[in-house]
Amino acid sequence: MRTFGASTGGASSGAASSGAANTTAASTVEVRDLRVHAGARELVRGVDLTIAPGERVGLIGGSGSGKSLTAYALMGLLDDELHATGSVTVGGVDVLRAGERTMSRTRGRVASVVFQEPMTALNPLMTVGAQVAEAVLWHGGGSRAAARRRAVELLDLVRLPDPAGAARSFPHQLSGGQRQRVVIAIALANDPALLICDEPTTALDVTVQARVLELVAELVRARDTALLFISHDLAVVGAMADRVAVMHDGRVVETGPVREVLGAPRHEHTRALLAASGTGGPRTRPAAGVGHSALEPAAPDARPVFLAEDGTTPLIRARDLRRDYPGRRTGLLGRSAPVAGLRGVSFDIAEGAAVGLVGESGSGKSTLLRLIAGLDTATAGSVEVAGCDPATADRAALRRLRGDVSVVFQDPAGSLDPRMTVAQIVAEPLHGLPRAETADRVREVVASVGLPPDALERHPHRFSGGQRQRISIARALVTRPRILVADEPVSALDVSVRGQVLDLITDLAGSHDLTLLFIAHDLGVVAQVCDRVLVLADGRIVEGGPVGDVYDRPRHPFTAELVAATPRLADALRQA
Repeated sequence: MRTFGASTGGASSGAASSGAANTTAASTVEVRDLRVHAGARELVRGVDLTIAPGERVGLIGGSGSGKSLTAYALMGLLDDELHATGSVTVGGVDVLRAGERTMSRTRGRVASVVFQEPMTALNPLMTVGAQVAEAVLWHGGGSRAAARRRAVELLDLVRLPDPAGAARSFPHQLSGGQRQRVVIAIALANDPALLICDEPTTALDVTVQARVLELVAELVRARDTALLFISHDLAVVGAMADRVAVMHDGRVVETGPVREVLGAPRHEHTRALLAASGTGGPRTRPAAGVGHSALEPAAPDARPVFLAEDGTTPLIRARDLRRDYPGRRTGLLGRSAPVAGLRGVSFDIAEGAAVGLVGESGSGKSTLLRLIAGLDTATAGSVEVAGCDPATADRAALRRLRGDVSVVFQDPAGSLDPRMTVAQIVAEPLHGLPRAETADRVREVVASVGLPPDALERHPHRFSGGQRQRISIARALVTRPRILVADEPVSALDVSVRGQVLDLITDLAGSHDLTLLFIAHDLGVVAQVCDRVLVLADGRIVEGGPVGDVYDRPRHPFTAELVAATPRLADALRQA
């Protein structure tokens, strides 16, 4: 089984066997006819792959295509119930025949991995410096004092501000981007021949993603490290890789230089991935009736106010909306200054609009969502949703409001109760309806999101990630809301499934006459489903307007930074 800390070599003891010496090879990675079985099922089917020293190879494909299994085979980290055959040589080590005792001692020097979610890769009970030092000690020997000094050097290498202070911090005290830099520092602690990045920026804001990717590219280039970069984002792969391999159904179906494979794909599956990736920027969304928000961009140094069209009543109306959170405890009785979540936000959104809310983590997107849904109370200012002010509404009015506003969350696996069937999950928000009417409505909404009737009696674990997100959308629609809030609904999905879910949300918003609020940190994704966009930064709306105008002609410096950081495949192919 994969164990905690596997990227640094784990905690097994024993000397390396003489048959697994780390000898120099012509290629850092040599994979021949790799096959991975789970009992009688063949999950990886004859993969061949080479990576030269300093070469950067992208690995793309849909969920279940075999990408991560191939990467785990390179690390010798396949689960016990999986059996691998063929030949896998990394940095001169015969991985499939070396054994876990040898791999635990050589893994950090031969190959290291940067996983998708840094919080699950770091020990929450150890300081950051101690975890980096542990990696240095395990593979490099030396004294603990030297390892601690080297840990600070590595944190400085990955450009953490105040590396000495970061070394004394625990993971939860750092931001997501900073935690991912710590994981990169651990992975590079012993100069591995191969660095594997498995969706390393999926959970990061687009601006943080750009900085992390630039850092990885710079570090592997300076160290002549081979890179295997796994991602569902084709634009990111295009920017990071020299060569790309496309996997489908356990096989590599196409491989070659980035410009050839992503610019002129030969295999139908590669073409399907490109078609689903939405890399072409904003697309026109059909009008959802009259009364879209007419959001007027303000000058960069002015506080913007966004007004609905003349003669229309806004469905959502915010005026000087503020939300402060208590500061940290500084002693038994003291607290630091309050933290501002929203700093005077004003806007109108008319019924039928499709509005994107974009910004970095901490910009105020989720705070605004909670206020609109009546799940939190503003410190100052006001917000009205469908004529209801959540701050002054009684219990009955709040119940009606929460029926009018439904939310689709980022991670469907975390928002669905694994003990309940799909029918029970979708019916959960309904209260007071006769049983027959509830059953009819559940069947209707499940069918509308493209799930078969037999899905009703199955549990969430029996569905793919995209299907689970369809269940979440069905549950959000079953109350027949007026407002659908999609909170990062596709960031955890692969590119082919992401395209399907985005199309589904767009179609359902039109067919159900919904007002759509689409929250994301990726302006490129928002451009695919929304006609208007609000840009939040540090608790303020800094720009808004038609998504095409904001995307192509940003007026505020922060918006320009967001647009510049949004990966575009066409840009990557021009530079390839």
